[in-house]
Amino acid sequence: MGIENIHVVRESFFRLRDLIQKKEGNWLSGLENTGWLKHIQSIMGACCRIVDFIDQKAISVLVHCSDGWDRTSQLTSLSQLLLDPYYRTIEGYQVLIEKEWLHAGHMFSTRSGHIGKRGTTIDEQWSPIFLQFIDATYQILQQYPTSFEFNEDFLIFILDGVYGCRYGNFLFDCEKERQNHQISRLTPSIWVAILNEKEKFLNRSFEQNNRVLIPCPRMRALKLWTKYYLRYDVSMFDWS
Repeated sequence: MGIENIHVVRESFFRLRDLIQKKEGNWLSGLENTGWLKHIQSIMGACCRIVDFIDQKAISVLVHCSDGWDRTSQLTSLSQLLLDPYYRTIEGYQVLIEKEWLHAGHMFSTRSGHIGKRGTTIDEQWSPIFLQFIDATYQILQQYPTSFEFNEDFLIFILDGVYGCRYGNFLFDCEKERQNHQISRLTPSIWVAILNEKEKFLNRSFEQNNRVLIPCPRMRALKLWTKYYLRYDVSMFDWS
């Protein structure tokens, strides 16, 4: 389906990071050259094909990438997000991450760079695969702003939980490792934190519906998630 591997995605993210930090030259052409939105487009396009097979043609779909815990998790989770309105609620999205990412064996510690230094073997396995999933969710949320119970602050909070290591849910590379280190007993859960502050994550425009979503994956419909990627850019704030 044309979805690139972890190494290509990593280099694309590094180009995006450099573009944001340096702000040199033409911003729009620089953004295009990072290839970041192109990768998001590929993922969303593949999910739309899966949804079409299941919803319109009543055909079962088997999804499996080379290892089964990166692109597979992206496609299965996003496809379910489009097909089933339950997963567009706060509770449902948590369930989706638990079953398609955590219990499916996505290597959060390795892919998120929780351990190791730049230039090491571990660093070569770092790749923002889960970030792509959250970014794609944001893109769908922008196209269907009334179909989600949660807002983009909810998505940002989850990403901060992944990379900040404050919560135990995303530590280590599999459920067995988390059980062996008694993570559920020794660390706080991000889901509890979200429920305690649920009000600030609610989408005030949410309207309950049973629609199957078919987002537009064309480049003109996608945009850089500025509230996440540029949130520490002082030029984004009005100081008047």
